[in-house]
Amino acid sequence: MYNHFRTLLLNETYVDSAECDYVPNLFVQVLLPPVIQHVYAILLPPGLSLAKKRFYVWNYINLIKAAGLYDELKKFDFRIVENLTEASSYFNQVSAGTLAFDFDSIWNSLESREDLVRDMLAQKASLDTTQYEETWRRHPNRVYRLAALLLALVARIDKLPR
Repeated sequence: MYNHFRTLLLNETYVDSAECDYVPNLFVQVLLPPVIQHVYAILLPPGLSLAKKRFYVWNYINLIKAAGLYDELKKFDFRIVENLTEASSYFNQVSAGTLAFDFDSIWNSLESREDLVRDMLAQKASLDTTQYEETWRRHPNRVYRLAALLLALVARIDKLPR
């Protein structure tokens, strides 16, 4: 079982291999329109290895938990399977020096491209994201803001045809 939020944020096509044990069978990558792809590329830069992409997603889910919004993931799927207290075994496959999550760099990129975020938020979502959008716009804490933006982004990916 896989949580749909994580699957959509990862957005990787299922491949029948041991490397792809984290993607549900038959899941096909969702084609993101440019308005969503621009924000997605800031959060998960193109060219990341699968291990690094999983590492980013794991960090984002931890960030959502730190912001007290972990139960919001259940709006996408009630099955929560992430183990947030331990890094998964796949981290052993990548040397520690190459696993870096630079929150400040990601934050600065998002903040400097507020126009991209605004355009992304104007897209239709699979659920009401008003609360997330207000948190993104007004909360004083960057962790809360980014957590809300991640939830709003995935709600838009969830609305796209598959």
